[in-house]
Amino acid sequence: MTGKKKFKVRFSHILLLTLGVAFTLVAAYWQWQRYTSPDGSVQNLGYAIQWPIFGGFLVFFYLKVRDYENDRLNEDEFSQELEQLEEENSEKKGKKKVTTVSSEWMPSPVNTDIEAYNEKFAPRRRKDRHDGDD
Repeated sequence: MTGKKKFKVRFSHILLLTLGVAFTLVAAYWQWQRYTSPDGSVQNLGYAIQWPIFGGFLVFFYLKVRDYENDRLNEDEFSQELEQLEEENSEKKGKKKVTTVSSEWMPSPVNTDIEAYNEKFAPRRRKDRHDGDD
């Protein structure tokens, strides 16, 4: 198995993450200033506490996306290696890869007689038509 692939962290990702966290910290500071002013309320204190939590969520979200992308990249690589090993194994044994299923193995389709089907539901259709005439 080759080395694990890693999600490529780009400068733009870090820049946007930094700007997002900086914005939440500035908003928290602004709400704290509003809370400590004479016009401040407990609602401003709540917002001052919430904004850093939002910033932490941005970091958490980015790290989870990075982990999910790493898992996806490694699963793709693993499945390609598995297919390659299966092909090598089948070549060694001289077996061909099965691509179609023989018709002998498939169940025969159910042949419904359309007349019998219509006959079965005719009383219900008559009843529905009669009820609709009211």
